[in-house]
Amino acid sequence: NNILEINSANKDKDISMLKYLRQTIYWKSILATAKQVDYPNYKELKSFITKYFYQSWIANGTSNRIKQTSFNILKKVKNKENIVEIKDLITENLDKYDHYLDFLNNENAYWTNCHKPLLLSIEYYQQDEKDFIPISRDLHTEHILPKEWNRDDLNWTDSFTEETAKPLLNSLGNLTLLSGTKNPVEYLLIINTLTRLSFVTDAERSLVWLLIVWAIRWASDLFVSDSVDRTEIGGFSLGLPTTE
Repeated sequence: NNILEINSANKDKDISMLKYLRQTIYWKSILATAKQVDYPNYKELKSFITKYFYQSWIANGTSNRIKQTSFNILKKVKNKENIVEIKDLITENLDKYDHYLDFLNNENAYWTNCHKPLLLSIEYYQQDEKDFIPISRDLHTEHILPKEWNRDDLNWTDSFTEETAKPLLNSLGNLTLLSGTKNPVEYLLIINTLTRLSFVTDAERSLVWLLIVWAIRWASDLFVSDSVDRTEIGGFSLGLPTTE
């Protein structure tokens, strides 16, 4: 059974990411059909549709946005059409909407449904093999620059003001995932101590900026290649080479 084989691929990075999508019928139908017809570029197809669905999701795409394109991809797979045609189809659809990078650099990423899968992508794609991680109540999102950063005992006020902390606080690069139960006060003190010990100068701000830049760049590289200059994301100069 092709669906059973797909569902049990718990060490497949792309499949793990796809499992977090709400509209499972689209990607499962595409991949099950690809297996049924022995599509010659299955691995590339799997990668392309993962990028497509996530790029759409990040940009607040609805099921109506991806529905027709999914059907068109399914048809091309069934007919064993060239993978380049499928990539062109995906790119054509994405070009009709706002670019996902405009949403990736979101000051309110903490409140979006896709922030946990994006953070989990770091676990999957930086390791050779990683079992699927279900998103449960035990998987908590925590802030690196703490939500209570202005508490006197945390000393972040030496490096941040309300004006500089606000756009960083709930952004993707300032978020990390913790599994299990941890005393929030204990966690804040641990994070504060570790970050301050990591530098010998007044560089706490550099730490948070670096994490934000890294997370945005990492997430952007998960998706379909384009001509966007990622050295300028959200108006910030990242000091990184352009990705072609």
